[in-house]
Amino acid sequence: MEIFVNGRAQTLSRMMTLQKLLIELKVKHPKGVAVALNGKVVPKAKLDSTTIQQNDSVDIVHAVGGG
Repeated sequence: MEIFVNGRAQTLSRMMTLQKLLIELKVKHPKGVAVALNGKVVPKAKLDSTTIQQNDSVDIVHAVGGG
């Protein structure tokens, strides 16, 4: 199935949740990211129960500190 992650096409071999996608993409600090699915922010508590569908758009934003 094909989805889009931060605007780039990504092929997944199987259906998965947003949490599994973060693991598969090797996101190093999952607590420091915000995830949007098709333009709507998904609360962290729902990442493990939200399933990605064909042609979904997932945006992953990393929090960066500094000043």
